[in-house]
Amino acid sequence: MNLLRGAYSIRGISLDIKSADTAIPFISVQSIDFLINWGSLFKGDFVARGEIRVPEMDYIIGVTKVPQGKPVTQILSELFPFRIDLLVLSDGKVRVRNATTNPQYEINMTDIDASILNLTNSLRVAEDLYASMKLKGRLMKTGKLEIAMIFNPVSKRPVFDMNATLTRLDITELNNAARAHAELSFEDGTFAARTQLATKKDIISGWIKPVFVNLQVLSKEDKNLLQKFWEGLTGAGSEVLEGTDNRLTTTIPITIPLKASDEDYFSVVTGALITAFGRAVFPDI
Repeated sequence: MNLLRGAYSIRGISLDIKSADTAIPFISVQSIDFLINWGSLFKGDFVARGEIRVPEMDYIIGVTKVPQGKPVTQILSELFPFRIDLLVLSDGKVRVRNATTNPQYEINMTDIDASILNLTNSLRVAEDLYASMKLKGRLMKTGKLEIAMIFNPVSKRPVFDMNATLTRLDITELNNAARAHAELSFEDGTFAARTQLATKKDIISGWIKPVFVNLQVLSKEDKNLLQKFWEGLTGAGSEVLEGTDNRLTTTIPITIPLKASDEDYFSVVTGALITAFGRAVFPDI
């Protein structure tokens, strides 16, 4: 802590969630550092820059139960006026394991670096209420995921416009998820995609454009499911279809209804991404 500079640091933060008699790791952070603008404090406002180092989150579907309380957006809106000009997240990790399927599977993202600009709750300290975020990281072992999003952190329900790009994921890394959700497996191929998703009143709408290269699909019942896989993918209202001997791509419309209870940004945004990418990889066949 350096009071003269307005610098504050918190080390070694962890949050576990109790399930039965077991404490399950949920969130941990190596350190949080803030540099506060003293002049703003004398005016009753909070203006700062910050960095969160090595944030990690483990979420187990069917096991992890997040304590209920006020939505984060409501908590932020009720705080004194604040503006974080720049919030940096470095070397983050997110692991999501589905314990409700057979087989169980894990989707993980590592080497996460992100920056958020103009995170605020009041027009008293900012020109507008919209923040912008850029994030990049490694999905599984081979994929690279980049996300750019603008959002209103204090709207009662999530309001955002997001673009995401995934490049060159070895699709065989998704085999456990494919077996769990579609009773198929991928023998070979790479998967890439671009998606655009935005809130519009009571829905999230947009599109995803997957690209498969050298794709080979197998199952116990049918040795070669590639044709059925592709018919399932393009038979759901896709607008554009292109194909060569080893490259397949299409554009799939995405519509996700928002419920009145959908107030948590993390759940809504990650749920929208999972729905879009899941629709591209696990079509109805």
